Amino acid sequence: MFHTRCARAALILLLVLTFPACGAESPSSPTPASTQTTMIVQSSGFGGATTTCQSFDNAKAGPVTIFVTPPSIHLVLSTGPCNTPGQILAEKDTELINVTAPAGSNHLTLSNPPAGADTSYMLRITYWR
Repeated sequence: MFHTRCARAALILLLVLTFPACGAESPSSPTPASTQTTMIVQSSGFGGATTTCQSFDNAKAGPVTIFVTPPSIHLVLSTGPCNTPGQILAEKDTELINVTAPAGSNHLTLSNPPAGADTSYMLRITYWR
């Protein structure tokens, strides 16, 4: 009986010395969480062009919300930077609400309103940063 107790005690001691204590390693750095941010662009017009483009980088795939005034401006949300056509994700006048956009480069094309190229506009894009 004494021999069995000694064997158990030796086994427990061996296990304690062999395996490191839970949490003994140094803690890893927390990864920064993506948060939604809002970018506001104010412009005095399209500068004679029929369209203008605004790029943004989505930190992760997720919902993007876009609003523009005046409501006569047509919005087209696409993947990739402004200088590439990209896949169209959504299009509508005035606003796009909670459109799922991929992580990485995306862009928004604004079409010149019927009022003309000198129409001032305000653009608000909420995306992941």
